[in-house]
Parts: sequence; C-alpha cells; structure tokens
Amino acid sequence: MSLRQIMSRLQNSIYAQSVRHGLTLAIPFLIMGSFSLLITNFPLACYQDFIGTWLNGALPAVLGTMYQISLGSLAWYSQLRSAFLMDS
Repeated sequence: MSLRQIMSRLQNSIYAQSVRHGLTLAIPFLIMGSFSLLITNFPLACYQDFIGTWLNGALPAVLGTMYQISLGSLAWYSQLRSAFLMDS
C-alpha cells in the first residue's frame, strides 16, 4: 500500500472528516476574536489614547470580552461540532 493510498484512507475516515468540518465551522469565531484583538491592540499611540477615552473606555472592555469568548471557547465549540458531525 502506497503512502498516497494510506493518506487517502485516513483523510476520508469519518474521524478526520468530523474534525475538518468542526474546525471549518469554527472559522467565524476565529475571525471575530482575531479582529477584536487587532482593534484593541493596534500599535499606534494616538489610536490607543482614543480607544481608551472613547465611551469612557468601554470599547476595550467589550472587545476584550469578545476575544475571550470567541477564542476561549474555540476548543469547546470545535469538540462539540465534531461530536455532532460524527453522529450524522
């Protein structure tokens, strides 16, 4: 059995497909968390001053919470989606 055949069988297994689909469905959460982190920590002093004073500093707190929720729950969400995809 060649390496290509082994990889093909592994790639087409239900376990690999469920993990692949679970991670694909998690991409919106990754994007949301990444952009909130980028907006919060943009390396420009005048921007940091503005974001710290705008809305009495509520924006960094909201964006930090979005980051923690989206990327902090990524493993849980991926595991849950993979488990549900394996059942179907």
